[in-house]
Amino acid sequence: SSWVRARGEDGQVLLAPVQVARNAIHVNQAVVPCTPTQETYDTDRYEKPCPPGHLIDSHTSMQVKVSLLHQIKRLEPKQGDFQRAVYRMPYGEWGTLRKVLAGVTAVNVRAASKALLDSAEGRARSRLEPLMQAGRESISPQLEGVPEEFRQGLEHLWGMVEAGSSADEMEVAIRQLGEMCAELKTAGPKPAEGEEEPAGAPHSAVAESMEAWLGQLLPEVGVWSREIRLAYSDTLTLAPDHIRELPEYDTALRAAFGEEIDKLVPMSDVAESEDPAAECEGQSEPDLDTTVAVEPELEQTVLIQRNPDQDQVASEPATLAKLDPRTPRTLLFSEPVGAQLPRMLRASAEAAVEAFKSNKEEVGLAVLADGVEEVRNVATQHAVSRKLLTQALGTERAEGEPAAGETESSVVEPTGLCAVIAGLQAAATRAGELKDQKEAAANFDHADQHLQQENAAKAALEELYTLQRQMQAAAHIEAGEVGSRLEEKGHEEELGVVRRLRELLNEVPSRQQLQDAYPECQNLAKGLRAKEVEEQICVEVDKLAAQLLSDSRSAPVVLEDGCDFVSGFQVTDGEVRILMLEGLHKGGLPDEVISVARKAQAGEDLPYLLMFNNKVSFKTRMYAPFAFDLRNNSGIEKFRLNGGDAFGGVASLGQLLLSKSLYYRGDPKVQGRLKFGMPPPVHVDLQAYQTLNLIAELNRQSRMWDVSTLSLFPTVSDMAALRAHFGLQEISLADSIGPDPSPALLPPAAELLPQGRRRSVVLADGTIKTEYIPESVSWHKNPKFEASLAARKEAGNTNFLAANMLAVEPTNPPTPKDKWWLTAENVYPYSGQKLQYTELQKERIRQKAASDKDHHYTYSLTYLSGSLCPVNQEEIAQAQAALSKSLCITETVSYTHLTLPTKRIV
Repeated sequence: SSWVRARGEDGQVLLAPVQVARNAIHVNQAVVPCTPTQETYDTDRYEKPCPPGHLIDSHTSMQVKVSLLHQIKRLEPKQGDFQRAVYRMPYGEWGTLRKVLAGVTAVNVRAASKALLDSAEGRARSRLEPLMQAGRESISPQLEGVPEEFRQGLEHLWGMVEAGSSADEMEVAIRQLGEMCAELKTAGPKPAEGEEEPAGAPHSAVAESMEAWLGQLLPEVGVWSREIRLAYSDTLTLAPDHIRELPEYDTALRAAFGEEIDKLVPMSDVAESEDPAAECEGQSEPDLDTTVAVEPELEQTVLIQRNPDQDQVASEPATLAKLDPRTPRTLLFSEPVGAQLPRMLRASAEAAVEAFKSNKEEVGLAVLADGVEEVRNVATQHAVSRKLLTQALGTERAEGEPAAGETESSVVEPTGLCAVIAGLQAAATRAGELKDQKEAAANFDHADQHLQQENAAKAALEELYTLQRQMQAAAHIEAGEVGSRLEEKGHEEELGVVRRLRELLNEVPSRQQLQDAYPECQNLAKGLRAKEVEEQICVEVDKLAAQLLSDSRSAPVVLEDGCDFVSGFQVTDGEVRILMLEGLHKGGLPDEVISVARKAQAGEDLPYLLMFNNKVSFKTRMYAPFAFDLRNNSGIEKFRLNGGDAFGGVASLGQLLLSKSLYYRGDPKVQGRLKFGMPPPVHVDLQAYQTLNLIAELNRQSRMWDVSTLSLFPTVSDMAALRAHFGLQEISLADSIGPDPSPALLPPAAELLPQGRRRSVVLADGTIKTEYIPESVSWHKNPKFEASLAARKEAGNTNFLAANMLAVEPTNPPTPKDKWWLTAENVYPYSGQKLQYTELQKERIRQKAASDKDHHYTYSLTYLSGSLCPVNQEEIAQAQAALSKSLCITETVSYTHLTLPTKRIV
């Protein structure tokens, strides 16, 4: 509840709950805003002061005016930069869900593509500005007497960086100046009659200086052009595979990019003739042909990453159009091994337990299956850090030197995947030994079972060795020995750069960070060569630069808050699906996402509910972290509720909230549950419980204004707690994009529709099923229902009670009990008297309980009030009354009539 501080008639300040209605808040006293823990209300966080008599919602900053015994009317909220929308739909509504997800993905892919282009432009301009300034300072003094056309072209080129020109425009300007330089080297003033021609052109020196400067400028522009083409090419890979396969995504992508959609071609489809270097191959100027030497650097970096054990770079690298973006990290995510290992090991362990009727001869495959699953959960994460991979790999068993005063050496046990491999090796050895023992004892059935265990352990070992090699290649970072060698030679500054770049690769860097670090690593290698450091160190630094570049293509793209992208979450319980979206107030969310699944108009019935209000906006983003890696979730994090065994299993949200264990907060020992043999309930995480209730409250709302007023927006940490305690770790495709519709439920094609009247029915999954009605059938008749009534008459009545009794009959009959207390002689059925048969049975039970001093008889294991009293309280009470009566001195006399004197006694 919301709380306000009220002042009563006696002047005492009281806390009173505020009744929040749909359109107004009713307050019966003059109030000032506060919380139960506040003594005074705070006005510093708002732009305008809040005098007594006004109430401000702390979540939305909306002011509402308080009038004595009147309704409080809300004022218009302040407009923020961001908006949120909530979709609620049935679980089977796949049509609307896929339209919305496709629209969100297209908007986010466009935002990521723009971020990549802006990042490439920023790096290019940071490299071009010093070159432009150096060219201006060196060439300007030599321009005296050059043609005006040449001077104007040079001034135009110098101003292109400041003017924000594109890479193609700068490349055209550079080539035009290169042609002018060639003319200046050969052209000169015509000699007079009788004079000899000059030995050289008068501006040849200027032309040579210009060519040298342009030779430095053109490669940088070429790198910029290739980064742009690479960004456009990788735009197609930013969406998850299951979204790219949807037909709705192609439509949304074309609507988001417009005419630029033609630029989004795969890198393998880019023709080699489009490369700027190919156009330079036929030119005679060697200085302008330096772009040929730049492109192999980019190609070689990928080749080094794909072959980390190779010391020398391939002599004939492939062109940029044929680069393979796959790296050991992407291969580990897309092609991991051992997916069926946990199931295989658990099946072998269960078969052994069933065959041996105990766990004594099971070699531990079930526990090892849990270890395999834990390691694979880390290894198969998208964009997992190398630090986590190294921890999952673990360390092998090692023996250290004995400590001082001790004879035995210390042993470090293996961890991670190494521990699982060591356990499987021991399990295979143990299973082989048991197999030999059983064969020697002629117990061939058990020997075959141990043979199956041994084969399962060995097969798992083979796959785990492959997984170990994949994880080692993915966790490898180049230049591992460079740091110590640079420290020996005293290169402290270069050592710091190498350590920082290697630490960047150890985390989860963004694509922009890796692309910014790549030229820095290249410059480091050039600087080391300039200082004449040994070539092997420089080669290792080159490999580090190659790893930075190759990792950048699969790294997540960081989107700033000001970018036009949509983030949020999707949560489902198998019956209802809630989709929370957040984006710019004026951007892709209202224009391209909500437009494809709009709000219902008056009298319109849609298979979903959209809660969106253009007047409800927010100043900050809440769900931006969910859009960190678009390739993983397209900006929308998915959650599937699952209560587990303690909370009802895979149940709906309503059933989950009805679980008694959900509300447990105490200690089982305090309640005495362990003493009476009852298992303690699971202690529920408070944050996860609150988030579950928040989702349930969000499921009951129908207006965005109410959602904002009640602040029904779970945070990122709330959703993480919900997944950890009430969610599935792996989301199925049906939970993510909705179940695939059955072909029978799809509406027929328009050309196949027969003429005549038809009835359309909206199914639970959102599809429309059309039934055609013959002309002779009226609307008030239902032939199918009439046919079912006729079938019931022919079939007769069904005994549903007998069927239900058979359905609920226990599979195992109850154990017979000796109900000795039921046998009694001289049974009297009347009630409330001493000889009634239940009273006789109670007396027999009390007599046995009184004689049994070692046990306590009770009707309840939980409450003490259910204990059986071993004595007859009524007989004891009667005996005490008789005893008390016998001790009286005189007999009690009962007078039926008593006459009082009529005279008043004073």
